[in-house]
Amino acid sequence: MIEVNNLSKNYSKQKVLKNISITFPRYGLVVIYGPSGCGKTTFFNAIAGLLDFDGQIIFDGLDISSISENKKAEYRLKKIGFIFQDFKLFSNDTVFNNAAFPLEVSSATSPFKKKRKVFDLLDIVGLKNRANDKVKNLSGGDKQRVAIARALANDPKLILADEPTGSLDNENSKKYDLIFEIGKIHMSKKKDKKLNF
Repeated sequence: MIEVNNLSKNYSKQKVLKNISITFPRYGLVVIYGPSGCGKTTFFNAIAGLLDFDGQIIFDGLDISSISENKKAEYRLKKIGFIFQDFKLFSNDTVFNNAAFPLEVSSATSPFKKKRKVFDLLDIVGLKNRANDKVKNLSGGDKQRVAIARALANDPKLILADEPTGSLDNENSKKYDLIFEIGKIHMSKKKDKKLNF
């Protein structure tokens, strides 16, 4: 599904990624780990088409290193679910509207189906009863769970999770085993039950 060829990224004189080449399996979980500052977030951002880089990244036959910014935005909306380390939520908006955002931007699904889907996702992450709360009033762990629901909303082919349990307390991390359990529950409704990261 994802082929990375000679990926490099520099910030000024600092070389963050250097000639990385790797092919990821079509299905399954891939864990990327390393010390803070080693380039994990930069790697995810490159795959999501959020920054310029040297080299090539091919996703399902699409060379994202050579497409326009508009095409990259479309690629992210239709193919990628991104759980950001710093959430990137709309703080003054509700939990429901944050989780529904990808559907509002890209989906032709009826309002009834959108509402049902978002409430199902919020139920899975344990926030259905807080759907009308403003995000700015949530704890860090709850914001993380909103971000997870949002990442799953468009049934993405790939989920990029940048330290997805970093803001969760031990109880919530264990309760979900987070990405595994939510992904399994959500994807079990689809013909293909395997979750991609």
